[in-house]
Amino acid sequence: MSDQLDSGQLLLTSRQASQPFQISERKLWSMKASGEIPHVLLGRSVRYPVADLQQWIDERKTSHDRSSLGSDSRIPSPRMVDHPNAGGRKETSGPLETVPDKTANRANCP
Repeated sequence: MSDQLDSGQLLLTSRQASQPFQISERKLWSMKASGEIPHVLLGRSVRYPVADLQQWIDERKTSHDRSSLGSDSRIPSPRMVDHPNAGGRKETSGPLETVPDKTANRANCP
């Protein structure tokens, strides 16, 4: 990706900045609006500094080597659980939730 960002330009348009990330311009805009990704306003135009984008990427790189975390470090892995109130599946990293079965109480209703 760094090759795609090393275009010799200082600032990229939304279209140019979204291409190396392989995301839509709309997703890039929502990341900008939430303050998640660095950007610069030039009047009413939004531009994305190449150097800041590269630094942003470097800060988010993760190592897949867990041995460097030490023996006491425990990283819970996310699990997908059924969550009836959420209308589908929900990701959780904590202990599995126990949701009472509401259909059992319906048999006692008139």
